[in-house]
Amino acid sequence: MYLPAIILVVIPIVWIYAEFNWSRRVRVALGLLSLVIVGLVMYSVSGVARFYESAWHRTSIRDAAALLRKGDTNAVLRAFDAYNSVVTTGSTFRASERMMQSLRHDTH
Repeated sequence: MYLPAIILVVIPIVWIYAEFNWSRRVRVALGLLSLVIVGLVMYSVSGVARFYESAWHRTSIRDAAALLRKGDTNAVLRAFDAYNSVVTTGSTFRASERMMQSLRHDTH
């Protein structure tokens, strides 16, 4: 369970230690391994952000549909305005979060 976290911490530390004490082959191998691990972590982190943005859009569409069924078009328009005000900064991640929060506030 904790093995991936341990590997993420141990390999770069061993690599840094190897830079001062071990042979060139070991240093190069551990350096490459560290680069691969950092690349995998960055790929995973970027996937998490895409997952949340997608989930927030799905939730917003579901909440907007519920509000429209109730006839509350003003709440949906406010949510779209909130989205549009944030998306102008270039962050669709924050814009989708703001839209979902706006709809959740008006739904409950």
